[in-house]
Amino acid sequence: KRKGAARELVRNVNDLRKEAGLTIKDRVVVGFATDSDFWKIVFAEHSNAVAASTLADAINEDLNDMSGSREIEIDSQKVVIGIKKL
Repeated sequence: KRKGAARELVRNVNDLRKEAGLTIKDRVVVGFATDSDFWKIVFAEHSNAVAASTLADAINEDLNDMSGSREIEIDSQKVVIGIKKL
């Protein structure tokens, strides 16, 4: 289930990149905010893979200064993700 959530994160971050008009040369920081233990575990276990798949230099539990964001919900567990171009 957590691997599937990580794939969903990758898909959504890449959608945000596309919406922002970013290219594969553009590096980003991914930020997130959640009260869900499920999502916190997903980030702890899969942040390196998510970062590699989304061309992110960092993943932080911080949504300040993000240029785009969206909410993801799996089994009533919610997380808000955002990106910021470096």
